[in-house]
Amino acid sequence: MVTRKSADLVDFHAPDTNAHSFEVFLDAWEEALKAYERLLPCGVQMDDVSLARDPNYARLLRAGRAIRWVGGEAAALRVARVLAQQTPDGEFHHFKRLWRGLIPDALPVN
Repeated sequence: MVTRKSADLVDFHAPDTNAHSFEVFLDAWEEALKAYERLLPCGVQMDDVSLARDPNYARLLRAGRAIRWVGGEAAALRVARVLAQQTPDGEFHHFKRLWRGLIPDALPVN
């Protein structure tokens, strides 16, 4: 079930149907794209403490967890690559840090 707390914040819960899983996945992808676009100008190179306090990072991480939960590691990896390509100034290596634990660690940066 997807519940909206605000226009920008989405809470992801366990899906009960395939159609619902697809809806959660797409909502999470959209949320990840918006959060990543907002995070880039502030600096994805923030120190860990600042990043942990950033609401856009919280949204990006929540969306990444939902994507990983619904689609698995391969889906999270694919979404990270596409988000980096879709976003001006986006780079896949950002996700190696931002989604550590959601995507495989032993991947080349390319």
